[in-house]
Amino acid sequence: MLKQTTENISLPLGFTGGDNCPVLNSFISVVARSSYSGPVEWLFSSAIFYNAAFELIKRQVGKQVVLDIGCSYGYGTYMMAERLSECRFIGVDLNEDVIAAARTSYRRNNLRYECSDISKQSAVDRLRETYNSFDAVTCFEVFEHVSRRYSGQILNNIYRLLKPGGILYISTPNKPIYDLRADTADHINEVTLDEFEKWIKAHNFSIDSVFGSNYVRPIIQKIITGTKSAARTGNLRNGSKLKSIIRRAVLTICQPKIVLIELLKKLSHSRGIEWEIRSSRFSLNNSPKNSSHIFVVASKPFRSTA
Repeated sequence: MLKQTTENISLPLGFTGGDNCPVLNSFISVVARSSYSGPVEWLFSSAIFYNAAFELIKRQVGKQVVLDIGCSYGYGTYMMAERLSECRFIGVDLNEDVIAAARTSYRRNNLRYECSDISKQSAVDRLRETYNSFDAVTCFEVFEHVSRRYSGQILNNIYRLLKPGGILYISTPNKPIYDLRADTADHINEVTLDEFEKWIKAHNFSIDSVFGSNYVRPIIQKIITGTKSAARTGNLRNGSKLKSIIRRAVLTICQPKIVLIELLKKLSHSRGIEWEIRSSRFSLNNSPKNSSHIFVVASKPFRSTA
């Protein structure tokens, strides 16, 4: 296999600004075939990450074998497999129900779903026995749901599963920015950009590129942080109604488009989604420190024999 290169990654990757529309509209159609019942807009960041992985994987030489960790209902794995028919995709998740649903909803000759807990050595051994190793691994919006102890084990196991020179595409919320507006109870391992990069490097990966998604203007960060109005501080939810009013007022003044979209959704959810798709806030950008989500492209060095 020729070396997979990410040195020439640059924005746009074919889905910035208005170009979000075909990607997200296509993604909505794919999700509609699944058993997922939550708000589709909750998945928009993941859709952009899957599309970024697709754009980068298709640049590589040869037939890639790709592992998607935490595939959930399988929509993202399918989105890549449908567009890269020459590659092979394996989606894994530890939830038996979502894997059963994925197998029912999405069927392709180059796509397979398996119930597997990548934090466990036995699961890694089975994957290596079946597939040997992988050219690329995608792992989107998983890290924050796993304790620090097990997230480290997952990174170790991803390293083992990748071929030397293989690429890891991984994302997670950027805690200081994400928590300005959101308090997500099942996020037990949110980290800063610096912490995420250090954690990836500590597990022997080389970081090739780092992008952000959902950019938040620094003035918004400064005011919300300064008034202690963030939705979540540390692991504590900010339940103050006054702070919520301050937070919404800041957003209304400094980033009115977001508030208008939320209001439009209450009047007509489908129309609000249309406007959200047209916005550029989910696009990848070169300001990960000021974005609510981080997207990292990292590689396993060629010298590795693990």
